[in-house]
Amino acid sequence: MEVNDPSMNASAMSEALDRQPLTVTPETLLVDAINLMSETRGQSCLLPSLNSLGEDLSVNESRSSCVLVMQNSQLLGIFTERDIVRLVASNKSFAGVKIGEVMNKPVITFNEAHFQDIFAALFLFRRYRIFNLMIKRSP
Repeated sequence: MEVNDPSMNASAMSEALDRQPLTVTPETLLVDAINLMSETRGQSCLLPSLNSLGEDLSVNESRSSCVLVMQNSQLLGIFTERDIVRLVASNKSFAGVKIGEVMNKPVITFNEAHFQDIFAALFLFRRYRIFNLMIKRSP
C-alpha cells in the first residue's frame, strides 16, 4: 500500500529538524546545561479572529529538549530532559557535576541522505528507545 500523505514527505520532515541544536563541552557544569535548555524563546502568533485588532499573543517554549556534548567538532554525547528526570529521581546532587559525567553515549545518528521517509526515523526511535535523533549532514 502506497501512502501519498504530503505531511510525510522529505521536505516536511526537513522542516521539523533543529538546524542549530544547543551544544556544550564535556566540562560544562550540569546546572549550566540545564539552564541553557530551559531558556525560553518567544514566538508571536496572530490569531485570524484578531487580525483587525492587530493584537498578537506571545507563546514561550523551551529552547531545546536536549544538548549535544561536543569537543573539537566531534559529537561525544547527548543530554536530554529525560536524563534530568532520571537524575532528580536518583537524588543525585547537581553541584559540581559536569555534563560529560552524565551524558548519554554513544549518540544514535542518522545520515541526512537516507532521511527519505518518516518510517526509517521511527524505526530508530523505537529500536533504541530514544526521543531525540541526531541527523548528520551529508558531505
